[in-house]
Amino acid sequence: MKVVQHILFLLLLSPMWLLAQTESLQPIDPLYPEEWTGAGVEWYRLTVPQDRAKPADKQVKLAIAILKKTKADATAKPVLFLEGGPGGSGIEGIWNFLEHPMRAHSDIVLVDVRGSGFSEPRLCPDLGNEFLQIFAKDQGPEEMEKEKIAAAMACRQSMIGKGIDWKMYNSKVIVQDLEDLRRALGHDQWQVYGVSYGTYVAQVYAEDHPKALQSMILDSSIPDIHKYYNSNSTKFLGAMQKVFDHCDADPDCKSAYPQLKEQFFATIAQLKEQAIEVEVDPQIVESGTFAYNAEDFKVAIQQSLYDERMVAVMPLLIQAFHDGNKETLGSLVQAFSRALVLDYGLYYCMSCAEAVPRNELASFDQDAAQYPDLGGGMNFYRSDFAVCQKWTEGEELVETLGEEDSSRVEPLAAPVLIFGGEFDPITPIRNADLAAAKFPNTQVIKAAAYGHVPSISFDGLEVMAAFTATPGGELPSPFKTDRAVDFANDIAVNGGVSRLANSINAFDPLFFAPIGIAVLVLLAAIFGYLFHLIRRRDSSANVGMKILLVLTSVFALLCLVGLGWAVSETAGQNFFILAFGLPEKYNYLFYLQLIFAGLLGLSLLYFVARIRNISNASVVSSVLFSCLLIGLYFHYWGFYG
Repeated sequence: MKVVQHILFLLLLSPMWLLAQTESLQPIDPLYPEEWTGAGVEWYRLTVPQDRAKPADKQVKLAIAILKKTKADATAKPVLFLEGGPGGSGIEGIWNFLEHPMRAHSDIVLVDVRGSGFSEPRLCPDLGNEFLQIFAKDQGPEEMEKEKIAAAMACRQSMIGKGIDWKMYNSKVIVQDLEDLRRALGHDQWQVYGVSYGTYVAQVYAEDHPKALQSMILDSSIPDIHKYYNSNSTKFLGAMQKVFDHCDADPDCKSAYPQLKEQFFATIAQLKEQAIEVEVDPQIVESGTFAYNAEDFKVAIQQSLYDERMVAVMPLLIQAFHDGNKETLGSLVQAFSRALVLDYGLYYCMSCAEAVPRNELASFDQDAAQYPDLGGGMNFYRSDFAVCQKWTEGEELVETLGEEDSSRVEPLAAPVLIFGGEFDPITPIRNADLAAAKFPNTQVIKAAAYGHVPSISFDGLEVMAAFTATPGGELPSPFKTDRAVDFANDIAVNGGVSRLANSINAFDPLFFAPIGIAVLVLLAAIFGYLFHLIRRRDSSANVGMKILLVLTSVFALLCLVGLGWAVSETAGQNFFILAFGLPEKYNYLFYLQLIFAGLLGLSLLYFVARIRNISNASVVSSVLFSCLLIGLYFHYWGFYG
């Protein structure tokens, strides 16, 4: 009898034993080298079942980076960061946390949730680029929507072919993964920090495992998933009106752009009639062209509201579209493509399970109809209804949060910190109050003149550090309620600046090697020729040539050094300005380039005319070639049209 009892006991334990074996945390090689991130970063993979009801089937491997606290005696709980999107990578944002002040007292845990970033499997990582190729065409909303549906459904089919169950990629299952990670790391509690769509995941976590949270931070929150899409146009234009108001309150901005609001709506009307086609790098857009239509313009402006530095150049951006400035708009395509960096496979797994079906297309359209000058709701978001209708066809919705409604989440006793940004066009600042009403122990930060996710700003870092050190304690007040936008009003528009800045930012040694050699040749020529000129032992032909070469070389170097300095200084102020040009105080650099071009042309003509009377013609030709090479770089960057 005892033998039978032992067998029954082992049989009862076996499912638990099997489940335990399918969850493991293993150290891995760094996903970024230590010379980039510095010491004190630990890397792991957590293996969990795709479907916990079938633990022996397909596995999911999560990528984790832990930035260890810098004070060994600090006792604050770890901070778990949840990126938004859905489909954003937490680990790819590691650069925001390497020097974060809250790292002094807390470990910071970054996770690429299942289906995103460095986690495996990654769901359709090329889908965002496919969307970019679609948006690059000048086509109506219906055609664009059809192509978007086709691309999304091809993604869904490829997932099925790989044994991936899309219904296992939602906030509810992600929270189970996070709980497995907490236990594997040996933490009794941690502080959960969600941004954008990550705030929804954080609230699911708070409902399912309230005791696991010592505190919760919600930045740019989603208080009710039922209304995430329904008021899309109101949210966008509400944020834009605040930008217009700030410009009107700034004498310089109002003087430079006296009818900014009217120009914004006029541009939509213009682009509905005629798209602006610009040439772009074929490595970004395969066709080599991008056609900006009214929908692209609305997306570009809406995405610019996310970052307060882009808000500062908003008038310039609207002006560039209104005037059809192809040089500037061509350089903006790469920035436009960054709006599509999400893992869109996961985006649709989560959005189509949790958000879109709980909103109403009729409400979306009714909201857009209030603003006829907008020319319809933003098809960038409206098309999600059509995609999700196909995506979920014949499937049941996934229950994720308290009777399908995040507004019914059980109150969390732990301290909650909530951020909202004034210019946020997708989770508006009023969401902070709506979210705060759900929790009894909240502190709210309203960030004037900030956009989406203000907690990552310099002011936000200070608040985050204080809150995570002592959750619920007194917070500093670095955010000013009357903060104004530092609009970039006096900018000399020049398409060459953005190309130069991109080259410097990418810094390919092979690309810059020729210009580096040319600079050395010019420096040697300047000192060598000046020495010979001072000694006065040359013929008149040689003297004339050397004077021209010294002047040409000096102006070439002045242009290079001056532009490098101006780009560096402007980037420190607001690097988005470089997409348009340079502050007008650097206008002299463009005149120096013209003088350099004139001197180079004169030197070449003089050399050809007097070549028989010039000694050491091979040396002279080397100096001329170096100057010409620098001129070709300027032409390549676009300073000479």
